[in-house]
Amino acid sequence: MPLFVIDCDLPSSFDLAKTMDLTEDLEGFCESISFIEGDKFYAIRMVTGHVKKITAILKTKAPKATITSVPLDTTTNWLKQSYQQFPPLDIDRFFIYGSHYDSKIPAKKIALQIDAATAFGSGEHGTTKGCLELLSWLKTSQKIKPKTILDMGTGSGILALAAYELWRKPTLAIDNDKESVKVACRHRKMNDIPSGIDGVICAYGDGFAAPKVKRAAPFDLIIANILAAPLIEMADIAVPCLSPKGYMLLSGILKTQAAAVKRAYRAQDLTCIKMITRGDWVTMVLCR
Repeated sequence: MPLFVIDCDLPSSFDLAKTMDLTEDLEGFCESISFIEGDKFYAIRMVTGHVKKITAILKTKAPKATITSVPLDTTTNWLKQSYQQFPPLDIDRFFIYGSHYDSKIPAKKIALQIDAATAFGSGEHGTTKGCLELLSWLKTSQKIKPKTILDMGTGSGILALAAYELWRKPTLAIDNDKESVKVACRHRKMNDIPSGIDGVICAYGDGFAAPKVKRAAPFDLIIANILAAPLIEMADIAVPCLSPKGYMLLSGILKTQAAAVKRAYRAQDLTCIKMITRGDWVTMVLCR
């Protein structure tokens, strides 16, 4: 089946929530899909062989969208091109850069090489930025000293690696997507971070029900940059995995969803002690 690149500029009536809903409707017919967040607009880019199906969905759910479609250029290294679109990021104590970056790394920064790839998390998204900032805050302002760390839904592994570099304590990075686990393992090796019980373990598993999570619990720090709905759904099984004086870092939450997430965790006796907003996204820290 020949593949096409479809670009869709959404009308001004589309906010982030509507864009994400539309993306979910389309992704089952795409080889890859991503959305772009501009100052006053949203756009979706897809690689797909189902042009008629995609066009029909867009005409029904976004009738005023501007749609362009061109055949996929198979001579282009799309992953390499994706790498080169991401400049290095200076986020609090961290410096995030791709393999294409060949300039000087700033002194006194925790440098992490993370390539845009087939797993979420290269540092540019508001949720990842918020998590990196609050990890720094927990280290510097709260001066916490976790002995065990869990990164639930690790994606590219960026937050697990960042947490390990801050505290150098055993870190378990779990994802229910096998491709994400492969990417996280590759990033761990790229950054010369040890594996095993004294380093970062990247593993496939079904969330907090994963045997590796159950065996290693409780954790002094749990990071979960996922989405609001699963965060709310898993509250009653996530909190028992937190140590009595532990901290939980949650993100993937739209501003309009923050109150509902806090309510779900307040019902499990956790209190939000810090919350920051980056763009439309909220990141929060909770503890008992």
